[in-house]
Amino acid sequence: MSAERKTVTRDKHIIFVFAVAFASIVFSVFGTLWVAGILVSKYDVRYVPSDSMWPSIPRGSVVVIEKNPFFFEVGDVLVYHYPLSPDTKLMHRLIRYEPEGIAYLRGDNATGTDRVPYTAIDGRVIIAFPYAGFLRALFGEDPLVFAVTVMDLVVLLVLSSFVTESEEES
Repeated sequence: MSAERKTVTRDKHIIFVFAVAFASIVFSVFGTLWVAGILVSKYDVRYVPSDSMWPSIPRGSVVVIEKNPFFFEVGDVLVYHYPLSPDTKLMHRLIRYEPEGIAYLRGDNATGTDRVPYTAIDGRVIIAFPYAGFLRALFGEDPLVFAVTVMDLVVLLVLSSFVTESEEES
């Protein structure tokens, strides 16, 4: 490949990287405003402090919870108020439920089963980020900051794949 062609290819990649970086900034700003409204009203982001759901959701994971789900089924991981201490929230898997409004939940790494009314269920886990809790130490518990950080990390991963591809081509 000629030196002129390498320069043109490199320039195209540089322009592309700057365009993606600019798009990332715009996405972060508008995404922050969008995520703020959505997260506050419909979703919650929580840190997992225990091993009760190990190995499916290890300690130190970060989970996104759908608040007040319209439905749930056996196998879903639910967040609920612990019956013996209503101020304590737990996250366990639904193992069965009764039409009368009673749910039976148990952690994947636990032997005991909790019997709770449907009204005690606060949400359903929709996605877990294993071991992403280290971000909590850096940014605190603010779900908005976490969401923007995750978006930026995804953009960086995409950018790094393009840089790797362009280095392999030359």
